[in-house]
Amino acid sequence: MNSFLDPTLGIVLLANAAALAVVILGKRSSSFWRSSICLVCAITVVSYLLWRLHYILYGRELSTFESTLTKLLFVFELINFVDFFIFLLSMSRFRDRSSEADRALEKLRALPSDQWPRVDIFVATYNEEWEILEKTILAVKLLDYPHKQGFILDDGKRDWLRDKCAQIGFGYIRRPGNAHKKPGNHNFALTQTSAPFIAMFDADFIPMPNFLLRTVGLLLDNPGWGILQTPQTFYNYDPMRSNLRLQSSLPDDTAMFFTVMEPCRDAWGCAFYVGSSALIRRQALEDIGGVVMGYDTEDQITSIAMLQSGYQTGFLNESLSTGLAPESLKALFDQRKRWARGSVQILFSKHGPFGPSLTLLQRLMFSQFFWLIGFVAPIVYALIPTLMWLFRIRLFPYMPPAEVLLVPIFLFCCINLTIWWLANGKWLPLVSPALQLLISLQILPVIMATLIKPFGKPLLDFVHVTPKGKDAHGNERINWSALRWLLAIIVCTAGGIAIYLLDDYKYVNHPVELMTIFFWTAVNLIIAAIAVLGCISPSYRRSEERFPIEIAVTVATSGGPVSGRTRDISLNGCLLGFSEPVALGDGPIHIRLDELGEITGRIVRQIGTKELAIEFQGMSKSTQTALFSRIFLNPDNHCRHLEGPEKLYPACFMRMFGAIDHSAK
Repeated sequence: MNSFLDPTLGIVLLANAAALAVVILGKRSSSFWRSSICLVCAITVVSYLLWRLHYILYGRELSTFESTLTKLLFVFELINFVDFFIFLLSMSRFRDRSSEADRALEKLRALPSDQWPRVDIFVATYNEEWEILEKTILAVKLLDYPHKQGFILDDGKRDWLRDKCAQIGFGYIRRPGNAHKKPGNHNFALTQTSAPFIAMFDADFIPMPNFLLRTVGLLLDNPGWGILQTPQTFYNYDPMRSNLRLQSSLPDDTAMFFTVMEPCRDAWGCAFYVGSSALIRRQALEDIGGVVMGYDTEDQITSIAMLQSGYQTGFLNESLSTGLAPESLKALFDQRKRWARGSVQILFSKHGPFGPSLTLLQRLMFSQFFWLIGFVAPIVYALIPTLMWLFRIRLFPYMPPAEVLLVPIFLFCCINLTIWWLANGKWLPLVSPALQLLISLQILPVIMATLIKPFGKPLLDFVHVTPKGKDAHGNERINWSALRWLLAIIVCTAGGIAIYLLDDYKYVNHPVELMTIFFWTAVNLIIAAIAVLGCISPSYRRSEERFPIEIAVTVATSGGPVSGRTRDISLNGCLLGFSEPVALGDGPIHIRLDELGEITGRIVRQIGTKELAIEFQGMSKSTQTALFSRIFLNPDNHCRHLEGPEKLYPACFMRMFGAIDHSAK
């Protein structure tokens, strides 16, 4: 039979054409178009699996070793694609509640202000430094809402923090012990407060002034909701963006979840609380006995408990807060290890997918399949080319060469195109799998250990509170624990290729099949190489994040005032640009920022003749507040525009060969 007439090949070709048509014509917010591309991709996957199964059952007889390995790989693919089908199902619908929030806000504003519900704002903290807490406290005080009260929930029992809160008139709660970590902290605060709504924030999360205006009315309008979650955005670059030097083109690694997956889950009624940036109904919490305790993560399991009690969850896809992404690779790994352990623990809970009072859809959506399979798959697929070259294994033995080349490649294209489109560009081929591989190598042992011993002291210990600020930065620029495994994969794969090329016996002698093997090997090596670059941190770190904000400035000089503009700015410094050459002395300089106030600073360095790097040394309290608001309380500053893939991939490959190194960004 002519392989090009094979039905599988025809199906995958048509499916790719259909997926491409959806990408060109479809609207990402339309459930019709989303369902269409998900169905097309699912058909492609099923066709591929049937094609694989046909040759396993009816192909030529293999050696025992090859036959066993081929069948095991097929079983693994089946399991992996079950997880993928759940993903496609969850992503096939989308809900945007912004218009609902607009209407709810109009209704809220129609009420007399004394009828607006009271809101308690919980800021849970353990060991964060004042520079982090100060931002959050100031943002809470600047919230545009009449009946609010903020509280620091201090599990660090710090007298200096209690005194500072008293000085600025901010609520402070300290519990007698530290049992059950953050959920225990929240539950004690519930007993000390009484407002019907509670806004939850982590210590580093800065709410926008309109956070309560956009959320209170929506929760008020939906009495059956227990939780209204909003996205978490970040004002700093996460480790992968910084380490790859792709700050301007790579989305942060949680952007896909918060801006796409949560709205999709919301369309199915399965959005969940993520521990911060949420508004919660007190009555709902009290009805389930408070925030669920006894697990490494309290957020998802609390959402499931509310669903079991008859409450619903909602998600408002608006950037209403910003916080600190993990500031080092080690901090990122510790965070994900905690998430992994907490998610696997759900399987053993009455609030898990096997617990009571959940629908079949809810059980699927909270099945934790992603945590069981999603971190095994990257490692398995990274090892397959290595095993093929080292042990002379044929991945697709005795299949028509054209099918061996085209069917898997078209499957690969269809899956990548589908995920990229569904994720609105927040998932990127090669780069996103590289991050997944990097994290998988670290957290898979934690997942396996948790399956063996889900509760009590973990078999593999890790930091249970994500470090922030100075605590997040270690002395190591290179994360050797991840790097050594990646280098082992690369070296073994290269060694296997060398053995094949030098060996007289060629177990693969058809050029098309050999081309296929080299293609998949190249894909895996590129992913591993990107992951390797992700292990190496920049040598330079700023004490405060810089933002590319332009503000008109006037600098006092001996020759009179000179006008310029900021190129970038932070709370403790800026880069000034001038249209004409400037020459200033070594002493303090006085800068007036348009509409913000006056600041005293010193010149750190001069860049050419038209740029000055300035360190701020003194400003009034009102100027400090105005500067803080200008930098942090404008969502546009932390939802930065990203360059397209056409710039990301060339920059990524240039980075591989050391052509760019923007360490100081």
